[in-house]
Amino acid sequence: MPDTAWVFGLSLDQEFEWSVAKAQMGRANKWTISSAQADRLSGSIPTAIVNQHRSNFGALLKSYLHNDVKPKIPPEIMVSINAVGVSAVGIVDRKNLLLIRAALTTWGKPEKEPLADFNDIFDGLFEKVPVRGKRGRINIHNETTAKCLAEWAITNKRENISGLLYVLFSEGVNAGFVLNSEPINAQINTELGHLWPRPHKNDLRFNPYHSGCRYHKYCLEGLAGARRIKQSWGDGRDIHLCDLPIDPAWDVISFYIAQMCMNGVLCFSPARILLGGKTIFPELVPYIKAYFRVLNEGDAGEPYVSYEGMEDDRFISMARLSVKEAGLAGALELARRVLENPDEARTTATPYLRVDNTSRERQ
Repeated sequence: MPDTAWVFGLSLDQEFEWSVAKAQMGRANKWTISSAQADRLSGSIPTAIVNQHRSNFGALLKSYLHNDVKPKIPPEIMVSINAVGVSAVGIVDRKNLLLIRAALTTWGKPEKEPLADFNDIFDGLFEKVPVRGKRGRINIHNETTAKCLAEWAITNKRENISGLLYVLFSEGVNAGFVLNSEPINAQINTELGHLWPRPHKNDLRFNPYHSGCRYHKYCLEGLAGARRIKQSWGDGRDIHLCDLPIDPAWDVISFYIAQMCMNGVLCFSPARILLGGKTIFPELVPYIKAYFRVLNEGDAGEPYVSYEGMEDDRFISMARLSVKEAGLAGALELARRVLENPDEARTTATPYLRVDNTSRERQ
C-alpha cells in the first residue's frame, strides 16, 4: 500500500458535495483536500488546498437521481482515483452499494426500487479492476455514521476519547456511533431516529398529518423532524426552530432531542455526545441538557446512569463541523479506510430488501 493515494468523497444529502483528496495511509482524517470548505476544515483537520477539479458532476448526479440519467465521472479525475467514499442520507445497503430509502423523498423513484445504485454511478471509475476488487474500492455509510467518523477524528485528536455519539436532527433524525475509531457495521445503519419517544405533555400542536416520518407518525423523526416543525409552528413555511419562540417549540423539541441522547447513553455509553443538523443551535443546548438530567434521574432524584465524563459540561455539546462539512469529511475518511482495509466495504453482507407496505421480500 502506498503512503498516499487519491480518493473521491461524495456527500449525498439535501445538497450534493464532492471532493478529490490525497489521503495519507495509516492516519485517520489525513488528507490533502480539494474542497470549498478547505479553509474551515484546515483549523481542525490537517489539510492543504490543492487545485479543485471543476465539473458538472453534481448536476449530473442530481439528474441521475431524478431521471436515471447516468452521470459521467469527470475525466480529469478518472486516472487518479484509488477509492470512493460516500456519505448518504437514508438507509444504505453497504454490501450491494445501494441507497434504499431517504427521509421524505423518493426522487420520483418507484416505492420498491432503491434510490441510487453506486455500482452504476461509479461503474467506469475502476473499469480495469475485477468486480470483487471494484466493490472493495467503494465504501458507503449512512450520513450520521460518516459524520460521526469525521467528528471522532477531530475530537479524539484533541481529547483522546473512546466512544462518540453523533446526534442529527434535520429533515431526517438519526444518530451514528463510533467506538475506538470503528463505526457500527451491522446489516444496515443505525436508525435511532425511528425509536418512539415519550410525548411532551405540552405538545398539543402535533397532528399526525404534520409528521416528519411517513412510516411511523410518532417516532422521533415524526415528532421532531424539520417537516413537523414547519407544519406545526410555521404554517408550512420554510422556517427553522431558531426562528420560533422559546415556548413551546424550543421546549418541546429539546425534550425529544434529550430522549435521543438518553437512548444513546443507555445503548452505547458514549464518552461524548455531539449535536448536529439544522434544527439544533447553540442556544438550544442548555434546554437539551436540562431535560437530559431530568430523564436520567427520573423519580429517584439521582442519576440512573453515571460514569466518568458525564458531568463534564462538554459531554453534550455542538458538533464542531457544519452538516455539509462533516458529510464531505466523513466521505473522504470512508474512502481512505477502504484502501487500508478493502474488506471494510463488504463487512456484514445484507441483500437489498424490497419494501412495500405489507411485507419484505428478499430480491
